[in-house]
Amino acid sequence: MNTLKPYIKLVTMMDGREHAWRVSRPWFKEESLNLDSIGKMDLSLNSLRVFVLEIQSSSIFRDLIFSLRPIEGWALSTRSMNVNEDTLQVSSEFSHKTRDDFMIKEMLRRVEMGESRDETREMLPCSISTKYTISINQRVLIAFCKSIEILNKRLFDLYCKEMLIVTGMEKEYDDSTVKPVHEYVMITEKEKINGTQQIGEMIHAHFNVKMALASQFLRQHYSKVKIGYWNMVPEYFELDYFQKDKIDVVMYVDSHSYRNLVSMRAHWVLDWSMDMWGGIVSEYIKEMSTEEFWNFIPNGGGKVDPYFADSYNRVIHEDPGVPCPIMCEWPAMIEKKVREVGESPLLQKYRDLATEGFIKDNPDNINRKKYIEIGEGK
Repeated sequence: MNTLKPYIKLVTMMDGREHAWRVSRPWFKEESLNLDSIGKMDLSLNSLRVFVLEIQSSSIFRDLIFSLRPIEGWALSTRSMNVNEDTLQVSSEFSHKTRDDFMIKEMLRRVEMGESRDETREMLPCSISTKYTISINQRVLIAFCKSIEILNKRLFDLYCKEMLIVTGMEKEYDDSTVKPVHEYVMITEKEKINGTQQIGEMIHAHFNVKMALASQFLRQHYSKVKIGYWNMVPEYFELDYFQKDKIDVVMYVDSHSYRNLVSMRAHWVLDWSMDMWGGIVSEYIKEMSTEEFWNFIPNGGGKVDPYFADSYNRVIHEDPGVPCPIMCEWPAMIEKKVREVGESPLLQKYRDLATEGFIKDNPDNINRKKYIEIGEGK
């Protein structure tokens, strides 16, 4: 079967350590700065050496990296990319997983038959190859690589060695006093509270979610996130999981950031499965008035739609999902979505928006007319 080989590229590097040292020690002599010696130490100064990397790996390895803090990442999405047998392939370290290749082909067949990507992507294996870009500092990179080397030497040889080579960090890694990170990111039994609890402005949340949706938690950078993938690292090469399978996620986040997360997930084009986001969002918004909900959703209350491109793909029939009733000023789409996914408290809130006039009914809306015109031409 066809596979995609992992790779790691250095995009750029920024090293602000010398400048920071001079600012903090202006009275020290020039020869006092020895970056080779400083690089061995677990000092915050070494966090000012930052690498931007382009990586192609399995999706499970990506999510291990995205669980690190601090880190910034941006990944290729199956929602926006062209999906075909060239772009969707198993990462080569899983070439022995012939069932994974079969499930990818079955997913593509269903997409061609008109099923939505949000539904069919749950068939994808966690061995699927993906591309992404990250920024990561020296201390976090070393801590990550040390943990992978302890937990799975073969996985370290596959990915981490190359990370250290392209960043020129082999010597610093061997000599560094930075501690491994896995003890801080593995989920413990005490953390599995099944839901949320709030102390002051901080929220401790534990959910058992579909792997297809777990990455949404990892993107919340104002949080500490633990994901069950870390507990699976020792068996990495024999993992047999698909995006529909469940995984534990624990998050520690301030209440404002959690509100923003739930708000984004309330957007029309995103997955509202009641066994996952639909249930979480419905629980959060159930006491809101219709006007509060209108101002809560990311494209309500006059705000710029953060998912405009995804919504527009539905208008032009690139995505078979139901068009957004806000973008198209088309309340009838709410009932169409009810027929597609079933009733939910979240859809009732959208129904209330239409009933109370927040969602308009405008047959002359340009996006609504385009959707109809393209559909008639098919």
